Amino acid sequence: MTPTAVGPVTPARRQTGVVLVLVGGLLGAGVPVGVLWWLVAPTVVCTTVEGSCPYESFEGGRFFIAEGLFAVLAAASGVLAALLVRRWTREIGWPVVVALAVGGALASLAAWRVGVWLGPDDPTGLTTATGVLAEQPLRLHADGLLLVWSIASVLVALLTLLADADADAGADVAGSRAPEPLDPAELAAWVQHAEARTQSQERSTK
Repeated sequence: MTPTAVGPVTPARRQTGVVLVLVGGLLGAGVPVGVLWWLVAPTVVCTTVEGSCPYESFEGGRFFIAEGLFAVLAAASGVLAALLVRRWTREIGWPVVVALAVGGALASLAAWRVGVWLGPDDPTGLTTATGVLAEQPLRLHADGLLLVWSIASVLVALLTLLADADADAGADVAGSRAPEPLDPAELAAWVQHAEARTQSQERSTK
């Protein structure tokens, strides 16, 4: 059986592979971030009232702490992801920026669902008693927190693009100002012409 010839890797194919690997890697990175969120988030306890947990029975401050920790972990992961991509690819184009945004959103969803899955179940309906302390599952009341990872990655990527553009512009300006080296043949011809002119002037004065 004749093996199928593989064509050369074009820049478009390479960039497509980078985008796919990046999105898949970010999705996988959301799992350990979710585990870490579950480990560091404080436990939220409520006091049941006839089997339900009214809002006034919650330890409200701990809910905000858990959401704040999720935002911090997502932002740090987004910055780290963008820096690693810059080191890996040596360049960041618009397809990579879009991949960072999409992958960051998927990673946030994965981290959120893993944290909820590892945390306690919702106690609502498990008991009809009143005054029972029940742990609450991890929750995100602000859906916008799921975009923190993407926003952090995109901001770092855009700053990198601007820095690269400024560096390229500075290199072009420096290159345009650099003097061109003289051709040795032209230099020798110019010296001979100057000597001949000097000798001609000396003869005319005698």
